[in-house]
Amino acid sequence: ILDIIRKIARYLLILLVLLAIVFVIMAAFKYLTASGDAAKIKEANHQILYAAVAVAVGLLATSVPFLVQFFIGGDLQQCT
Repeated sequence: ILDIIRKIARYLLILLVLLAIVFVIMAAFKYLTASGDAAKIKEANHQILYAAVAVAVGLLATSVPFLVQFFIGGDLQQCT
């Protein structure tokens, strides 16, 4: 059952990264079509920031089992 959970978590991380890429592309399009409108530029900047934060949180979430095993002194092979 742990293998199934790990596989689902990996697929969710891949999905998260793909969605972040899509949101960055949408923000870039919004930025390019802003025509100097400060509100649209600010919105595009926030969208890129949110996508970066989402990827960072996803990567940190995948490292939590390794950090817990490291600090409690367990076998790190069980995390993979």
